[in-house]
Amino acid sequence: MGWRLISLASVGWQSGTTLRVAIALRVAIALAGTAVAGSPSARGRLVSVSFNTGGREIAMIGAMRIGTGLPAAVPGADMAQIGSFAAQAEQAGFESVGVIDRLVYDNLDPLIALATAAACTSRIRLISTVVNVNWRANPRLLAKQVSSVVRVSGGRFTAGLGMGGWPADYEASDITPNGQGKRFAAALTVMDQAWRDSGARPSVALGGLAPGVTR
Repeated sequence: MGWRLISLASVGWQSGTTLRVAIALRVAIALAGTAVAGSPSARGRLVSVSFNTGGREIAMIGAMRIGTGLPAAVPGADMAQIGSFAAQAEQAGFESVGVIDRLVYDNLDPLIALATAAACTSRIRLISTVVNVNWRANPRLLAKQVSSVVRVSGGRFTAGLGMGGWPADYEASDITPNGQGKRFAAALTVMDQAWRDSGARPSVALGGLAPGVTR
């Protein structure tokens, strides 16, 4: 399928009250980057900067794109405000909003949360970090759900896909965690063909224990 390796990084904020803090962080990074953003090596480059580099990549920090997490997995959060939170993040200049995926947890389904965000925004990208493929029994159905978010968002959705690592989620799905790699690969093949047939293909990032990959 031609997957290629990239480096992925994300900044998540797990409460509606922290949006102002996230905005302040974005402003601070933008200001810090002004001193170096004019250098030929920094202009026009998108990089992932590790927080454990000892400062070696500081000259490229001006090229970072910062996203924020929707509070779709925050206990006690007003889930009716997900769309409003996404709209505020867009107005604040964030590059993306993202959500996690769990089954045995008090969170929104990530695709429904991102579809809600799509309906309230027009520019910001939408990212799942990540949708757990292996304990969903029907990969073709999942592919249709993913392509539906692609269509309602106007192509702004990046589908982060993974195998899922929480034993409780597997147990609740009556699926053994054995053979995860083979199950994941088989599901991706089915999903890839479904997207070819529908013409509504998302950007895809694969996450898990290995480095992130995208198509």
